[in-house]
Amino acid sequence: MRQSLPDQLKQVIRYAGSLFIIFGTVFGIITYVVLRQRHMKQSKIWFYLVVQSITDILILGISLTDFTLRHGFNVDLHCHSLFLCKLWSFLERTLRQLASWIVVGISVERMAGCLFPISYFVSEHKHRPISFACAVFLLAGTNAPSFYYNNLIVYNTQHTINMTGSRSEFQNEDKRSNLSLLQQNICVVAGKYYSTSHVVFYLIFWCIPLLFLILSNFYLGKWVRNRQLWQKSSPDMRITVAKSKSGMKRQFRESLRAIFILSLCYFIFFTPLTLCELSQLHTVSSFLTIETNGSFPAMYPLNGESPTTCVTLQLFSYIFYASKFIFYMCILTSFRKDFWNVLRHYYFIPCKNHRQREPTNIYFHMKKIKVETK
Repeated sequence: MRQSLPDQLKQVIRYAGSLFIIFGTVFGIITYVVLRQRHMKQSKIWFYLVVQSITDILILGISLTDFTLRHGFNVDLHCHSLFLCKLWSFLERTLRQLASWIVVGISVERMAGCLFPISYFVSEHKHRPISFACAVFLLAGTNAPSFYYNNLIVYNTQHTINMTGSRSEFQNEDKRSNLSLLQQNICVVAGKYYSTSHVVFYLIFWCIPLLFLILSNFYLGKWVRNRQLWQKSSPDMRITVAKSKSGMKRQFRESLRAIFILSLCYFIFFTPLTLCELSQLHTVSSFLTIETNGSFPAMYPLNGESPTTCVTLQLFSYIFYASKFIFYMCILTSFRKDFWNVLRHYYFIPCKNHRQREPTNIYFHMKKIKVETK
């Protein structure tokens, strides 16, 4: 049986999770449309940003939906069928790991641009789709054992879940006989795979990506520092920088600033959650074992009860996926310009100089056609 969360936390999960799903999905679609504009395609990290927007939408629709239903409404989608029991956890873990490695890809790409500037900016980067496909294939392979080790069992209330380390006993035989009539489905994981899967997941989801982000950001910060010292010490370099295009300099500075802030947000949103989940992992074998009289030895519920702190941190981590639109609007000037251009394209929003650009919505053209026919 599950330990119930505080009612206040359940209400927060219901409202906050629903708002994250609705607004995160809507603004994620807007982000995808803006990133598909011609001006944004000139960026070298454009491919990663587009894939990241799609991944965020899928995470909000799959992982956050399951989290909100399970903790806010006591509805576990994994227990409805064997197909969902095996597939849902596979999709959740693969998508979350993929989102982490997309952030790593953005940081490594910019570091490669600093290391090899000429070859990086001249090349067409046709390897990106191939690298992305290989990453998806490898991440799917690491989570594929869930299709084998996850199973759906019909759980009888007579077979209690041991929450305190010793078998729960009923007070009398009448209560035992009444509860034995109740049955429910539980998605369980084999004991030998449960702890290993969690360790491997957080190793790929947090530990290795964080190491790459620390190294790449350390090199980028060092490169920026050396460049500033070089410009101050060399008069010729000042003239060269002054003659260079201000738009390119601004775009390059904004991309570096975006990488630093994105890496910092990744550390803030996911480090507390990972440490909380890993700290609770050693107690799983003692308080989540399903007692089934030897029928299913060493089975653990897939969605066992997590402490209130871990549930709160997990809800907090979904802000990272739902707030990318706000992040781009605050950091990237080119994104803001293309966003307003998209609004002007689909809706009548007057420009500062009407002679430079006419509204292109369908109502304006219909009105123009009527005037010409008259």
